[in-house]
Amino acid sequence: MDVASTIYALAVAVYKLSVGIVNFVGQHQEKGPLITNISDIANQIQSIISPLLLPNHVTYDSVKQVLQALQKALARTDKHLRAWEERPSLRFVAFVNPSAVTSQLREDREQLVHQCLLLLVAMQVGDHMRQYRLLLPTAEDDTSTLPEYSEVALSRRASSSSSKIHDPKSQSVLKPTLPLLIWIDDDPEGNVRNAAYASKRGVTVVRLGSTLATKTWIRVNKDYLKKNDDPRNLRFISDQVRHEVNAEGVLHKNLKAGNEITKFIRDEGFKAPILICTSKQGIALTGYVRSYPNTGSLKGSDYKILNEYLEALGARRRDDTGWMKFGG
Repeated sequence: MDVASTIYALAVAVYKLSVGIVNFVGQHQEKGPLITNISDIANQIQSIISPLLLPNHVTYDSVKQVLQALQKALARTDKHLRAWEERPSLRFVAFVNPSAVTSQLREDREQLVHQCLLLLVAMQVGDHMRQYRLLLPTAEDDTSTLPEYSEVALSRRASSSSSKIHDPKSQSVLKPTLPLLIWIDDDPEGNVRNAAYASKRGVTVVRLGSTLATKTWIRVNKDYLKKNDDPRNLRFISDQVRHEVNAEGVLHKNLKAGNEITKFIRDEGFKAPILICTSKQGIALTGYVRSYPNTGSLKGSDYKILNEYLEALGARRRDDTGWMKFGG
């Protein structure tokens, strides 16, 4: 079975398992906040994998790897939920020692959240970076030693020696051609025209869909990016508001996504230009750009300033400053 067919089969299996968990929880009246939260995560999983429920739609090994781990985590959670509810001996244990149930299900929940975050990274990097993919570490099967699932921990694990950015054909470590634009936006379709404009001017455009995926990619490629940390070689564009999954596995509207990625880039020591492109409503949230050098914000509809920013990168210039202010 080829990679695409395997991913489709895994996605179907994951979907059925998540639906089964939601239905099982819904059929039982006695359920605390922990079990309800597990059901909510299972619901989120159904949304996350929806793009994978199309045959031959995704062919990235990283997605297959995470789906396999997620399938195991869901199956284990489903088994534990049903066992505590249906087996008389375990129901007695649960009555005598409720913390035993809580401890096991909490581990299941944390493993599910961890796998959700890994899957989001694998899907976003694979989908929005085209010729790039992120090879993620294999998740542990032993839930007694759960890996961390915070953004920092995930990024650290992804940047370990076992995780590299590879070219699917050559399997050699990629160094994107300069000049390089890193574009962070959860709606890449809305930026197709602008990305094409940059590409026509000789700019390599790396497109990432979330704060987490961006942090991971930057950390993996930090040495190369630091060597080329110059306005003539490297620039960033980010939206201000993104729909992202938090540490609890809940999809939410992150109104500070632009702030967070700007702070991260500067804290990592990068001096390259950062331009926040947002909506008319979101521009008021970008006053923080005044606190950072080589940083500005504008409304996405202000094509003149945006194009000048892209043209300067394509021409390998560093003397453009018209964009370097709040609100364009």
